[in-house]
Amino acid sequence: MENIPNCYQKKLSNPIIVALDKAGKDGAIEIIKELGREVWGYKLGALLFRHGISLLDDIQKEIGSVNLFIDLEFAGNPDFIAEVITACSLYSANISYIVVNAAAGPPGIKAAVDNARISKILVGSVIDSLTIYDIKYIYGTDFPEEKTLQFAKMAKAESANGIYCSSRDLETLSHYPELENLTKIVYGVRPKWDLNHGSHKYVMTPKEVMKRGATKFVIGSTIRDAKGRVKAVRKILKEIK
Repeated sequence: MENIPNCYQKKLSNPIIVALDKAGKDGAIEIIKELGREVWGYKLGALLFRHGISLLDDIQKEIGSVNLFIDLEFAGNPDFIAEVITACSLYSANISYIVVNAAAGPPGIKAAVDNARISKILVGSVIDSLTIYDIKYIYGTDFPEEKTLQFAKMAKAESANGIYCSSRDLETLSHYPELENLTKIVYGVRPKWDLNHGSHKYVMTPKEVMKRGATKFVIGSTIRDAKGRVKAVRKILKEIK
């Protein structure tokens, strides 16, 4: 696990994306107000289903412009993908990243890229909550690493900006220098002092994922549920540096 190409040994000043879905609407707005630009940005997924896309208006009105990461894992035929990506990218200039599920395939990924405007498209990889039996049933392989690599190469081939993957996937991708410039946003990240891993089966520390080439990482309860959120953020950044 330590034989990682030197090109991946890099650090960024603030790679943190805070997952807000479990905070609820009021809680999410409170967290953004409290943290502001102490972190790179904020991830929204199920919360958008619950409150509608007007939630973006509420955030803009209450707080102003912040970087948003939209994780709804869109999948479907190219026409559907084109419509939904156009709708998102036109709705708010704050949407920096949008995740499209790898199941959309090359035509769907291309449609997303062609209609993303200023938003960046990420390809969602193998979900880390799947068992090896699930992976065999869905993908026909006992090795999720095979699909991870295939999806990353598909993202690159279709000019997507990168891949949204688990820490397990990142370990695989870190051994391919040709994928160095592919954006890699990672979930399943917890500092050593937070033993609550939630539903994640595979977990790495912030320092470990950055060492393995993560561009940014998503982290939820460690910051969201902390009594001192700013203090938690700064502690994580200090550990990375």
